[in-house]
Amino acid sequence: MLSAEDNELLTRTGPSTAMGEFFRRFWMPVLLSQELPEPDGPPVRVKIMGEDLVAFRDTDGRVGLLDPRCPHRGANLFFGRNEKCGLRCAYHGWKYDVTGRCVDMPTMPPESTFRDRIRAGSYPTREWGEFVWAYLGPAGHEPELPGLEFALVPPAHRFVSKKLQQCNWAQACEGGIDTAHFSFLHMPVSSSDSERDEIMSRSSADRDRTRWMRDDAMPEFQVVPHDAGLAIGASRRADGSGLYWRVSQFLLPNHGLAPNAFAGENYHGQTWVPITDELCWVYCYTWNPERPLTESERQRLRAGQSVHAAVDDSARSRASAASPSRTRASRTARASSRIAPASISARRMRPSCNSAGSCCVARAIWARASSRPRRARARPTRCARAARSLTGACRSRRS
Repeated sequence: MLSAEDNELLTRTGPSTAMGEFFRRFWMPVLLSQELPEPDGPPVRVKIMGEDLVAFRDTDGRVGLLDPRCPHRGANLFFGRNEKCGLRCAYHGWKYDVTGRCVDMPTMPPESTFRDRIRAGSYPTREWGEFVWAYLGPAGHEPELPGLEFALVPPAHRFVSKKLQQCNWAQACEGGIDTAHFSFLHMPVSSSDSERDEIMSRSSADRDRTRWMRDDAMPEFQVVPHDAGLAIGASRRADGSGLYWRVSQFLLPNHGLAPNAFAGENYHGQTWVPITDELCWVYCYTWNPERPLTESERQRLRAGQSVHAAVDDSARSRASAASPSRTRASRTARASSRIAPASISARRMRPSCNSAGSCCVARAIWARASSRPRRARARPTRCARAARSLTGACRSRRS
């Protein structure tokens, strides 16, 4: 179990917190690329690790991520006009490019150079695997983008989505890498074969795998640390003397690969990104390195198969019924309703995370923080010291 102090360090991710500073040393997904579907389209609000930001796609297709407060009088740039390679403040017309540089200041004479001294706060962005990634750390320390396989395959080989989870990032993460709960939470409880088949159609597991998980509710875990995180294997009794192994991956700092995929099957993964200390976005991806995904597979994923969540019919109806004459805020909300699936609720509680899974994750984070160059460590060392002191089992035993 985590102590109260260690729990605070693991789950608090705002600016100037240990975990927040650690996360800010990595590229984080902040949007699906499809949430900014066209150049000069409406800006989109973004909130990540307690920071309010505004994103836009400029005339050249580049994505900007800015502090929403205009440096002039603090007006919110979300209500600005995205035009001619810049976001123009609705108050006095000052315009900023994707780097935050002021490129037009209509309230000043044309010969004035005052605009050269004005910048809006901004973060660098990259598009990779149909996600918009942002780096929120100190300039000059940007790492490479994460080499996750789903982003390396052609677009026809992958499917991406995002979902809202009403708990902190660590609670969501430990649920993603834990396989023991499959014996209960995801198990069909109906005695009707047709109802069981309908439930199983939303899963990636077949009848045999479902039966093995149902019949052995006490998997035996083996955790193997490696340079990029943890390999987490869990074995259950299968038929005869065989074992059914489910192997998941936790990849630093906040990625996980789901524990399934026999030969030829699709792979699934998730990335957990804090919105606040009590909410997170889960960026979900399914891919097949050997072949394109079929349309029927895509339809099942849109309907909520595996790690993805479905957009409910009421959200689709609201989106289609929305008038194009609505305000910019309404248009953005309409776009979000089409993209962001229905939320997954958890217990509303103060940020907490206590399990063997969270202990393993914290140990992996400590190992990564301890291996970083001293000049780049800063506050993550506090997280490292806390994680180093953690105790708790990483294995479950059979009776």
